[in-house]
Amino acid sequence: MSWKKQSITRLKKVVKAAGRGYNAANSMLKLLRHKDTQKKIYIFLAVAVVVTFVVSGVIIGETGNESRSPLGTIDGRKISLQDYLASYKASQHQAAWAYGERYHQVRRLINFRSEAWDRLLLLHHARKENIRVSDREVVDWLASQSGFSNKGVFDTGFYRRYVKDYLRMDPRQFEEEVRQMLQIRKISEKLRSDVTCTDEALKALYAEENAERDISYGILPWETEKPGVPAPDDKTLEDFYPAVQDELTDPERVKIKYLEVPKERAEAFQELLSAKTEDTLEALSTKYGLPVQATGLFSKDDPEIAKRLPVEIVGFCFMIPEQKETGWITIDQGSFKIFVEAKEPARPIAFAQAGARLKDLWVKRKASETAVKKLDEARQKSGADFGALLKNAGIAETRRLEQFGKGRSLPTPAASDAFEQAVAPLKPGEISAAFAVPEGAAILTLEKISSPDDKKFSEEKEAFKKRLVDQKTQEAFNALLETLRAKLTVDLETMKKIFNEEP
Repeated sequence: MSWKKQSITRLKKVVKAAGRGYNAANSMLKLLRHKDTQKKIYIFLAVAVVVTFVVSGVIIGETGNESRSPLGTIDGRKISLQDYLASYKASQHQAAWAYGERYHQVRRLINFRSEAWDRLLLLHHARKENIRVSDREVVDWLASQSGFSNKGVFDTGFYRRYVKDYLRMDPRQFEEEVRQMLQIRKISEKLRSDVTCTDEALKALYAEENAERDISYGILPWETEKPGVPAPDDKTLEDFYPAVQDELTDPERVKIKYLEVPKERAEAFQELLSAKTEDTLEALSTKYGLPVQATGLFSKDDPEIAKRLPVEIVGFCFMIPEQKETGWITIDQGSFKIFVEAKEPARPIAFAQAGARLKDLWVKRKASETAVKKLDEARQKSGADFGALLKNAGIAETRRLEQFGKGRSLPTPAASDAFEQAVAPLKPGEISAAFAVPEGAAILTLEKISSPDDKKFSEEKEAFKKRLVDQKTQEAFNALLETLRAKLTVDLETMKKIFNEEP
């Protein structure tokens, strides 16, 4: 068996063992919590990154030329398997520092495979641009981390024990990760320094973004055009399916048991609501005479569950891990204690099972397109007379919206972005082109623009400028990454084997 196959096999075994490694990390967590430690170290990091390092440490820890076999190239420079996995580990490590206690919540949303390649690309760019980080800068960053301080002074001994014993790294390796992180930060800082905006331009952008508009609009429901839409054949639906695949899902569902104390009975159950106990719902039910209520599997939008539980409690149910129980959750309607029995994740619906739902989506899409076309034709016939336009299109109701601005929702929030885009280029008296909204098709006219006053601009100028510079910097950073990604080639077959995917 080749060294690469051996390495990949070993990595897969370690990935499977990561769950078992959690218990070891838990033991470390207890040590870190012990009074003798007397540090403000980031406790979450012990769990968040130790398991990660176990997963990636096997191959990273190997030595010799064979572990340097190319996994990809950047601008012609070879990237070994070891280089990539080191970057993968460092990306997880940096995310743990960045997100803190929320790391466990967001880690599954981060594509660390791509992050690792982006990190290598940025470091390659930093070398080419001669962007360096001195030892002094690394030391200053470490000294600024409160977790490594004792009574305001950097504790070298604890720092080394923490890195070596808990993170399972050599301090030099950890410090090199810090150096690389600071290099990438300097790339962003350099891009930020190139962003310029005069006060005049800043004021104009502020006025454009914060202007309030009075508009009139009309909506032509897609249902009015439905009768004219021919039924789709199987080939049409097969071609249409990829475009709406993301909309065709069985939603996430959850099954719970719970105790409920209505608001008007809170005083009578004060002892129960204030007690700290590990008793089960059934035990509490027996002791206090409250029935344990149970549900079947339900989704967030299930109309039946809406009749039983307040919307806030429904939302909580989807935040609780399976087989976990909450404390008492108190809202306006009362107090609830919930145990999550089971969860089913959202699942995409395959084409073979989409059936009537896919057909309904296709009909709605085509009817909406017809409605947009009908409104545009009415616009051409009616000129600048918005009332005549709506009448010609068969729309009886003219709706008005005052002080509509960026980020402000319509009565139907899903259409807000479409309205913002349609109204943005208009001058008072002008009529937009027709555009699609969830209800069908819409068209609007701008009646009046109210610009923000100078006082408000002065008060918000610095915060607005910072947000604008942040946005421009991020745009420049993303553009740089896209340019760098064009210089990357990857051995996709080996990547699939590393992450245990079918070729």
